[in-house]
Amino acid sequence: MATHYEPLALKFAPELYYVETDNSFRNISPEDMKGFYWRAAESSASWADLCIQYIVYFKQQRWDSSIIDKYWGKPVGSHPNDYVPIFLYLKNEKPVRVVFDIWHYELVGKIDDSTAHLHKEKGPQFQVKNFYRGLFPIKETKKQKALEADLELLDQDLLKGWYKGRTFEGDYVEEAKFVMVNKLKDPFQEITTFRDRSDLVGTFIEAVIHAFMLKGWPGDIDILKQRPGEGVSLIASKAIELRKTQGAADAEEIKKGDVEKLVKFIQNNILEEPRMLDYLVLPKWEKQISCMQRILFFFGWLKKYLKSR
Repeated sequence: MATHYEPLALKFAPELYYVETDNSFRNISPEDMKGFYWRAAESSASWADLCIQYIVYFKQQRWDSSIIDKYWGKPVGSHPNDYVPIFLYLKNEKPVRVVFDIWHYELVGKIDDSTAHLHKEKGPQFQVKNFYRGLFPIKETKKQKALEADLELLDQDLLKGWYKGRTFEGDYVEEAKFVMVNKLKDPFQEITTFRDRSDLVGTFIEAVIHAFMLKGWPGDIDILKQRPGEGVSLIASKAIELRKTQGAADAEEIKKGDVEKLVKFIQNNILEEPRMLDYLVLPKWEKQISCMQRILFFFGWLKKYLKSR
């Protein structure tokens, strides 16, 4: 089956670009790009009959400490292996949808054939940017530098090695393990995270995004219209106020400044491009207030975590 779909995989392979920057959260270290792999999954779904799963492989993940790392006690450093998934869906050998990583397998983007980003005769174009080598759809590449690697079939032996944390040097490292299992086996399900289950920080970031988009809170904190700092302060105040009304004993321990710093970091380093809302895929929550409840749950857990250290 693999050799049968290789011409399609080559024809529609995504084009990857980057922009040189001094910003440590944007430096993708192109010298770390080690490979570009693909595999195919068939389906009887009505909207698509084939998914070509592309995995961009970097031999090293590097980061500078951020406020998120500070709360987790995560030191500045690096670990081997970094993976960037792109799922391209085809119907009758024409692209109809692409689902891709925006942030750390937690935030997912989706574009379809109704947009200018998805073409009938070539693959989509992405700038590798954002925090943790996320992807951003682009139309123009004049000011971009290409990230290039030969496209290779992702065979089972290599995949098994990734799941065990095998590095490009042949060592096995826990932090280098490939975390995608369920979505790789069944790419035709609804994908709101590439992980089998969204982790706590991912849920928190989703909740912050929902809060930015809400109309019902005082002050209208729509991310596209807010004045600088307005939405951040409002989320912080509302989260603490709601936690107090719920009778939480640790409400006084949640500092507005901590909430603001975390939310501001997310806004500046993950949501810095407002057009992201055009393709960002978020899970549907039944009640709007649940986004605040999730923010509160996160801070309640965080305080217990910090006390235990």
